[in-house]
Amino acid sequence: PVNALAVQPDGKIVLAGEFATVDGTVMPRVARLHDDGYLDSFFNPGAGPDATVHAVAVQPDGRILLGGEFTSYNDANAPRIARLTADGLIDPAFNPRAGANRTVRGLAVGPNGAIVLGGDFLTVGGVSRPGIALLTADGSLDTTFDPGAGAPGGVFTVAIQSDGRVLVGGAFSSAGGANFPFLARFNADGSVDRSFNTGTGPDGAVRSIAVGADAKIINGGAFVKFNTVDRALIARPKAHGYLD
Repeated sequence: PVNALAVQPDGKIVLAGEFATVDGTVMPRVARLHDDGYLDSFFNPGAGPDATVHAVAVQPDGRILLGGEFTSYNDANAPRIARLTADGLIDPAFNPRAGANRTVRGLAVGPNGAIVLGGDFLTVGGVSRPGIALLTADGSLDTTFDPGAGAPGGVFTVAIQSDGRVLVGGAFSSAGGANFPFLARFNADGSVDRSFNTGTGPDGAVRSIAVGADAKIINGGAFVKFNTVDRALIARPKAHGYLD
């Protein structure tokens, strides 16, 4: 399976997942295609990640972030989060220290270079961060973002708005200690955004989030209702959380 895709500024497509080859060429769990679909042979991951990749994000400078179940990349330490250079090698300037203690399932890069990760983890860099954490550009934990109780129960997807607020979706029933089932928003300091009012919200797990230029939020997942209104598998809340 291919679990995640991201498009670089130059149109090339990064894909990652559980595969071993692409177009017959050994590409363990991560590869890159040209915009016409052909394999990019310049991208060489070597031994690649040693376990499944669940998330990919591309920075504006072309460097590639991976999140998943792996603990090494091309035999270098990479505790469930790694950053690659444009040629597929691990970026030595990115050091997540102890990294995440469990699977990373979602990644997003903010306009200021901040990196948000979501997943099943309870700690990042040895510090309590249930389900959601913010890293600085060098991979260290950003302690100015403190989500407190976080989103325990599993975060599957994250997105960063232009104002720095962080959207999270997953299988959780609460966020920041408040009643936000499956979908929530955190402020730039990590506190839960209580102005984001989804009512009863989706009635099942949220697995993908995209933010439009108009700040409307598109969600996909296992739900069939959103705030009691029929919305099978896809819904769009407005910026304040109400269903559009």
